[in-house]
Amino acid sequence: MRRLISTSLIVVSSMAFPLSFAYTGADVEIANSLADTGIIVDQRTSPTKYRLDDSISRQEVIGMTLKLQGILLPTNYTCKGYFTDAIFGNSSPDAWVCRAVELASDRGLITRENTKARPSDKITKAEALALAWK
Repeated sequence: MRRLISTSLIVVSSMAFPLSFAYTGADVEIANSLADTGIIVDQRTSPTKYRLDDSISRQEVIGMTLKLQGILLPTNYTCKGYFTDAIFGNSSPDAWVCRAVELASDRGLITRENTKARPSDKITKAEALALAWK
């Protein structure tokens, strides 16, 4: 499991701060492996593939971290409102982002010291490392 988390972290870190790099076939294979386990959405047949040059958001990394830990988002969960920005304009209070950040908070993966989770922001390497290590 640590190997999968480490591999995921490398993928996340490389996507979190887009530099001019040419990803290799190995990077695509890592993405395919993560898709095979359900950690990320399978994009093999998509014209854009996995968009490995794109940055990644905090909500995406939180979602992947929960999946890596075997934590499924319950469908009957009603958000408690820990984070004021986890409920977006036309999203319902039980939207996946709200459920994900609150479950991550309940499990100590992220803190409730702030009232904002900043789910759409890019994640820093330090934040990605902290999530992967917990």
